[in-house]
Amino acid sequence: MIKKTFLVIVFLFIQIIFFNYLVHAQLSQEFATSLQNEYVFDQNGLCKVSETFTIENLMTEKYLPSFEYQIKNTDIKNVQVISGEEIIVPQIENTDIYTKIKISFKDKVLGKGNERIFTIKYDVDNLAIKTGDVWELSIPKIEEENIYKNIKSILIIPKTYGIEAYISPDYKQKNENENSILYYFEKEELKPSRIVAGFGNYQTFTYIINYHLKNEDSVKKTEFISIPPDTSYQRIFIDSIKPEPDTVFKDIDDNWIAEYTLEAKQTIDVSINGKAQIFSSPRVYLVPKTQSLYKNIEPSKYWNTSDEKIIEVARSLENPQAIYDFVIKNLDYDFNLKASERLGAVGSLSSKNKVSCREYSDLMITLLRAKGIPAREVIGYAHTDNETVKPTAFFNDILHSWVEYWDTENNYWVSTDPTWGDTSSTDYFNQFDLRHFAFTIHGSSDELPLPPGSYSKDISEKDIFINTSSLTNYKETKLDFNNINNIFFIFNRKYSITMQNKNHTALYDKNIKYYGDNNLISDDNFEVILPYSTTKKVIKINYSFFGKNSPDSIMVFINGSDIFLNGPKDLDVYSHIILIFVIVIAIIIIVISKLHLLKYKPT
Repeated sequence: MIKKTFLVIVFLFIQIIFFNYLVHAQLSQEFATSLQNEYVFDQNGLCKVSETFTIENLMTEKYLPSFEYQIKNTDIKNVQVISGEEIIVPQIENTDIYTKIKISFKDKVLGKGNERIFTIKYDVDNLAIKTGDVWELSIPKIEEENIYKNIKSILIIPKTYGIEAYISPDYKQKNENENSILYYFEKEELKPSRIVAGFGNYQTFTYIINYHLKNEDSVKKTEFISIPPDTSYQRIFIDSIKPEPDTVFKDIDDNWIAEYTLEAKQTIDVSINGKAQIFSSPRVYLVPKTQSLYKNIEPSKYWNTSDEKIIEVARSLENPQAIYDFVIKNLDYDFNLKASERLGAVGSLSSKNKVSCREYSDLMITLLRAKGIPAREVIGYAHTDNETVKPTAFFNDILHSWVEYWDTENNYWVSTDPTWGDTSSTDYFNQFDLRHFAFTIHGSSDELPLPPGSYSKDISEKDIFINTSSLTNYKETKLDFNNINNIFFIFNRKYSITMQNKNHTALYDKNIKYYGDNNLISDDNFEVILPYSTTKKVIKINYSFFGKNSPDSIMVFINGSDIFLNGPKDLDVYSHIILIFVIVIAIIIIVISKLHLLKYKPT
């Protein structure tokens, strides 16, 4: 009995498989099927979908009595099927991830070359999501696209969504009318992946990041933390850093490093909050120095470009696109992988199924460097709404790793995400998105500086808090200038000025002129002045007796505005008076001493 039941189950299973095969074989061998999709979005994110099927008979005696279509979405509404003037009531079945629509036709369409044309219409409200200032669209991939002779998809977007930030795959054609923008795709573009797009000038994230610093030494110590920097893809606004750092400076990889002085055994908890403005495409911005680019092709522990296997693979790949394709084809993300030892590029080639985003990045960076292309790792926050498609996570907080390579033709860093390119079947090489927020850049080192989220020994402690938001209207304020009293001015003639940037963001391309009584003393050009940074300027003042030629005031002129500081003239005069007084006193003492010695000199 058990054997008989087993045979029946096997027979039914084979029937189901065979039946599905026959259906697909029928559609491909007995009929030629073409599909045209139209996705019309309204200003609230609702999408009206119209899918028109044209099924041509390839044989004289064959006809299609019914048709079954499945959509990878369970949230569709108002389903209608229209064939000519007839409205057909379909059978609808929902599974965990699909909606199946079965259509039975009352009439017969016979004759080779004759066509049956019908349209499935429905509404869906989960294809477009507004996050912060950006509308993001995700159109499901067409199932079994190979059974269709032709596929055409039209995406119709209201202009109120904003400018196109990114769209993948590339469209065949683009038109626009008074209210909408129309994107046209065909089968070749739609084969590799679904359609994903973002509209809006930029995305905005609010952030709160905490750091925990402890000096365990018995002497004073300087500690450094990496805070989110400006990059080609983002601009950082800092609302506050508590406590304020001694200064903030840039390292060779353009990281922003905040410096703190800790007394012996002192503990400091630092909290930084602000906003990040994220762009989908790189800006010609922050051009690195040649020295930095050279550092980004050197071998290291996890980026071993001298390994024979790495060299062999790199030789077979022509360009960054080929390297990206190799990485996503040869690595397989392990969704069950917990905290584990970092494998590096060489290790990832031998453990292809036990990798996380770090290994995807390590392998791509190493292959790029082996080709002489500067490349580096970016660690940061990646906004995901589905961990099974766009996974993140390493360190204590949810962080992600991706890659930047140097585009010598356009003179900027280009971001690419091989991990998400693999797991989401979306092109993350030719198009980037508005979901990646960089915290730390690894170029000259493959490990340092440590990213936010790794400054606590408590693995259960959450230190990073990110949300989508809208950008505040930040206004640039004047820099703070102060002169520093120098008691040795009369000897070293050094007049010192400190400059502090208390703006919320970095200032770029600033020219600062220093005048002494309307005479130009010094002229500086700053590529960047970081927020919370302190810069010291030393001006050499020529010697003049009693400050005759010393300026009464120092005027700092920056971008059309001026700031007046007390000049060194009074200091020069007082210094000379004190000096003369000291000399006179010294002479008097010497004279008195001489007289005293003469008076008591024995005869």
